[in-house]
Amino acid sequence: HRMMNAIVTGAGSGIGRATAGLFAAEGARLLMIDRDGAGLASIRGETGAEAFVADITDEIAVNAAVERGAKALGGLDGVVNAAGIMLRGAVMEVGLETFRRVIEINLFGTINVCKAAIASMVAAGSGDIINISSTAGRRAARPTRPTSSRSVSTRHDASPGLSCTSSTMGADSPRRRARRPRRSSAFTAPS
Repeated sequence: HRMMNAIVTGAGSGIGRATAGLFAAEGARLLMIDRDGAGLASIRGETGAEAFVADITDEIAVNAAVERGAKALGGLDGVVNAAGIMLRGAVMEVGLETFRRVIEINLFGTINVCKAAIASMVAAGSGDIINISSTAGRRAARPTRPTSSRSVSTRHDASPGLSCTSSTMGADSPRRRARRPRRSSAFTAPS
């Protein structure tokens, strides 16, 4: 059985960090991407994995990170898109620029990473793309009540949109994992 080579975004904290730690413990070789250099250095110290400080909204930086990772790891088998930000505050009080930033990171950042990684996975003959989202993005927000809806539906909505990757690339395309998150006591991200 061959060792998995994977990219994990948002690896500097939260679910991305927990995912990177779990994958590393299972023997996967990783390229971890995060804009938080300190958080990334910490998990790199724990896992010994490749790390690249980048903002996933920066297409040039993402392309460079993925190219470096694919070369260092000897190809890619998968991507876990865990990077994302939360909208905090009452909807009526949050500025439009904040909404734009959430969409830029959670939707377009995810697309940047997928686009950059797909070519390497197609060359390998297979691959998996896992986009992690929050169930909070599916809940209605009250306009005057503070909310912490992580994705404001952006990441949840990105998964079906990214299905075009598998339908337009033919039989050798990466598999897309679009599953609704479930509550589970089996996995708890460290705080």
